[in-house]
Amino acid sequence: MITRATLSSQVTNFDINVFKPRIELRLRLKNATTKVVVAVGLNIVIKDAFGDEVVNQNGKLDITIPVGQEADGTSFYYWEDNQFIADDPYSRLIGAVEAGTARTEVRVTRAVYQDGSMVAF
Repeated sequence: MITRATLSSQVTNFDINVFKPRIELRLRLKNATTKVVVAVGLNIVIKDAFGDEVVNQNGKLDITIPVGQEADGTSFYYWEDNQFIADDPYSRLIGAVEAGTARTEVRVTRAVYQDGSMVAF
């Protein structure tokens, strides 16, 4: 289960290898099962202040979550500014993210356990 989904904007910063402005999504998940989780499948929806979908995509996240514990993803999702496309996800999200009105809906669709088994939700 997702316990926190944090959207933020990141400006160009060559010191940390960010070469274009981007929107970042970082996740914290909780394992409410009786097995150690080692990966999850996700559906990510991000909406603007009007409730219009800007992003709707599936993804995967390798993450070890012990039984009954929470863990932050070591990797994250991001959408970069493409200066040649005025209607890219970054351009449609930046205002809502900076104003704090963007809403994320992240759903776990699958889980892979340490024993190799997998379950779909």
